[in-house]
Amino acid sequence: MSARTTQPTAVNSAGRRKFLAASGALALAGCATKPLGTYETAEAPAPSWRVGDRWTYARTDYYTRLDAGTVTREVVAAGPSGARVVTLSRNGRLLDDSTYSSDGIQTTGNLSEDTLDIAGTLSPPFERYASPLASGREWRQSMTRTGAEGFHYPVWASTRVEGWETVRAGGRDVRAILIRRSLNLGPKDPFHSILYHYELEWYAPELRGTARLHVQEWLREGWGANPGSRYVYELVSFAVG
Repeated sequence: MSARTTQPTAVNSAGRRKFLAASGALALAGCATKPLGTYETAEAPAPSWRVGDRWTYARTDYYTRLDAGTVTREVVAAGPSGARVVTLSRNGRLLDDSTYSSDGIQTTGNLSEDTLDIAGTLSPPFERYASPLASGREWRQSMTRTGAEGFHYPVWASTRVEGWETVRAGGRDVRAILIRRSLNLGPKDPFHSILYHYELEWYAPELRGTARLHVQEWLREGWGANPGSRYVYELVSFAVG
């Protein structure tokens, strides 16, 4: 299984052992999963967002299959220095306020559906979309997240690009390339254990956004793991220039 690995420029031996253990476990999880979609030679660029780009999703609770309210993502700033993307719930509650230094490269924001506590500055930035996106491409990263309270948390991520599918989104059929992401988000906060995050995204290049998204999270406590937030997002409307 080939991979392009992104690592910090300096890692001590203990940190390297932790990175290899975490990234290795994520990579094994990815390898054991059946490939999805149809592998094609077609490539997709990372999203190049513009102010006013907006996507609204119907969110469903994975456990109960009950309506969990709509969620809207909107690009509120964009320019040569990057972009800012804000996510709001149906009642206007702030779920995320992220910044990107360039197309698909996240520098700040919330990484969890479970809590707003998993937010902060990412160093190095998180490559959500390593352009170009192509079937079979994968990459791994180790990062440090610095929260508002000043604490530093380790984060490990493994991303793999799968095949292509035609899906129904926003009232139309669109071509989407599937992306798997597995993240070890480190401690949920200074008083809780490790939070694991997994997502499967159907990214539609023509919409510069997500057509469908499945999110699952687990919180490890002691020797066990408790399920956290698990949602299914379906695009119901969009506006892109």
